[in-house]
Amino acid sequence: MRFIYEWLGLAYLSLLISSGYGITAAIRARNQGLSNPKATKLHIPMQLFPVADLVSSYKLYMHLRARDASRQPAAAIPSPEA
Repeated sequence: MRFIYEWLGLAYLSLLISSGYGITAAIRARNQGLSNPKATKLHIPMQLFPVADLVSSYKLYMHLRARDASRQPAAAIPSPEA
């Protein structure tokens, strides 16, 4: 039984280490004004639980992609050279 608890502890530690990227992304988006503080308060706790961290990361990624696409001007279509 002790062996199972050790493996679960190591698995959760791995989750926390990888969730550091999601937490950092949420804080950075808030600091840059790309996300509101309410959303940041939602995403950070979600990063601490299995499966919820995947959902949170996906939602944050899609939100930031949409914000990034709306901020950049449309690329001009190059004219063919003769």
